[in-house]
Amino acid sequence: MQPAITGLRSRHQSKAVLATFLRLTDSARTKSCAVIDQSGGAAPELTETTSFRLVPRIPVSAARREHFSRRYSSSAEFSGGSFNVSSSASQSEHQQHDPADDAIDDRILLLEASLNFVGDKGWTHAALVSGARHIGLSPAVIGLLPRGPAELVEYFENKCNEELASQLQNNKEAWQGLRMTQRVRAGLKLRLQMIAPYIETWAQAISIRSQPRNVSVTIEHLAQITDDVWHAAGDQSTDYNWYTKRGLLAGVYTATELYMLTDYSPGFADTWDVLDRRLKDVMTMGRLMGQMGTSASSLMEQIGSTFTHMLSHNNAEHTRKPSSL
Repeated sequence: MQPAITGLRSRHQSKAVLATFLRLTDSARTKSCAVIDQSGGAAPELTETTSFRLVPRIPVSAARREHFSRRYSSSAEFSGGSFNVSSSASQSEHQQHDPADDAIDDRILLLEASLNFVGDKGWTHAALVSGARHIGLSPAVIGLLPRGPAELVEYFENKCNEELASQLQNNKEAWQGLRMTQRVRAGLKLRLQMIAPYIETWAQAISIRSQPRNVSVTIEHLAQITDDVWHAAGDQSTDYNWYTKRGLLAGVYTATELYMLTDYSPGFADTWDVLDRRLKDVMTMGRLMGQMGTSASSLMEQIGSTFTHMLSHNNAEHTRKPSSL
C-alpha cells in the first residue's frame, strides 16, 4: 500500500508544479501587456498573433544587449524567476526574419571586438577567441570565420578603405588649392596612418594577406585604395594612363608600407620622407613616359607622312608614263 501512496503523492506534486508554472506564465503575459515603451505609450494589446519566446538569462556585453534590443520590440521577465519573456511584434514579422542575419550580426560583432586584442595577441585565433568572450559568446563562434585570422585582416582593411573614401570625400573641397602630387600624398598618408595603431603586429597581417588564397582580396583592396586616391586627386584619365597611374601608385603604397614596419622615428617622419621620394620617382617616370609617348607619336606621324608621299609620287610617275604601241 505504501508504493501506491508514494505514486499518488508524486502525481499530486507534478500537478502542483505544472499549475505553478502556468500561473507564472499567465502572470508574465499579463505584465508584458502593461509594459510602457520608451515613447511613453502603452505596449500593444495582446492578440492572437503575438508570440512569446523563453530566453535564458546570460551575461552579455552592452553591444550584444543593444543588438537584441533592436531585434525584439518589448520584453518582460519573471520577478525572481530565471527566465526572460520577450514578445515579437507579430507572427508575420517573425516568419520573415532570416536566421542568416543572426550569423552575419554575430560575425561583425566578433570581428570588431577581436580588433581590441590584436595588439597583444596578434592576428591570430587567440584574438578571435578573446573577442568572442568579450561580447559574451562561446569561443566556438569563431567557426563563423572559416579562414580565421585572414578574415579579421580583410575586415580591418575593408573598414579602413571605407573610412578613407569618406575622409577623401570630406576633404575634396579643402584640397582644391593643392597640386595633384600633394593631393595624392595626403590621400596615401591618410590610409597609412590607419595602420599605425597596429604597426607592432602588422608584419603578421602582411604575411597573412600574402598567402595564395588571400592574394585576390589583397589586390582588390589595394586597387580600391589607389583608385579612390587618384579620383580624389582629380585624375580624369580614360586611356592606358588610367592603368599605369594606379599600378605605379600601388607600388608606392606597398613600398612605403613595408618601410613603415621598421620606422621608429617620431610620428613616422622617415616614412613620410620615403613617401615623398617614391612619389617624386613616379612623377618623373610619368613625365618620361609622356615624352616617350609624344616622341613615338611624332615618329609614327613622320613615317606615315613619308609613306603617303612615296605613294603619291609613284602614282604620279605611273600617270606620266607613255603607253606602249
